[in-house]
Amino acid sequence: DVVVQNAVTITNPTTHGLTTSTSGSGDYTFDELHITSTGFKGVHLGYGTGTKTFGLVDINTTNETAFFAGDASQVDVTDGASTIVATGGQALALQASDLTHTGTVTFASVTSTNSPTRGIYLDDIDGTVTINGGTITDATSGGLVVTGGSADVTYAGAINQNNTAARSVQIVNRTGGTVHLSGNVSDTDGGIYIADNTTTTVARTASTAKKSTSTVCRT
Repeated sequence: DVVVQNAVTITNPTTHGLTTSTSGSGDYTFDELHITSTGFKGVHLGYGTGTKTFGLVDINTTNETAFFAGDASQVDVTDGASTIVATGGQALALQASDLTHTGTVTFASVTSTNSPTRGIYLDDIDGTVTINGGTITDATSGGLVVTGGSADVTYAGAINQNNTAARSVQIVNRTGGTVHLSGNVSDTDGGIYIADNTTTTVARTASTAKKSTSTVCRT
């Protein structure tokens, strides 16, 4: 196991700011992590196993995904003051197609602007993801995309989607849990798409404004 108790600051690395093994196992703990990066991911957790625990996370990236976790058995972000800002890339991507993500991830703010893929992507995960603010703007493949899994997801940030080829929100193939949206959603075309979910609950509070020429689908 690896435990780093002091604050770690990484500025303009020539590869991903923090990378873990793609095949090994092990538990890692970082109490405080600050990363600024251009052209490389801030955090890249590979397809190994073990628990990856972060206290305070502060990531600012350009032209890459800020925080990526792929098939790590558990990822936790415990400090609710954590923030992500991604310009020209995904802000947060948690993907667990083979292993089970059962952690708790909490951010004060997650922001993505002009991502060539998605703004936030949660793929087949369990556990809890809470994002209390931020803004997703004009992600090419969708603003907030939640696919599969049964995680309880709360997103209180705004979504502004002016890309006619993509949806502001897409929630599909879920097997349980709740997705709660409470921020303003402004969408000029693609709309909100909710489909092929079994026992999941999708909630939008009254404060959420939806402006779109497309239909909101619930099946």
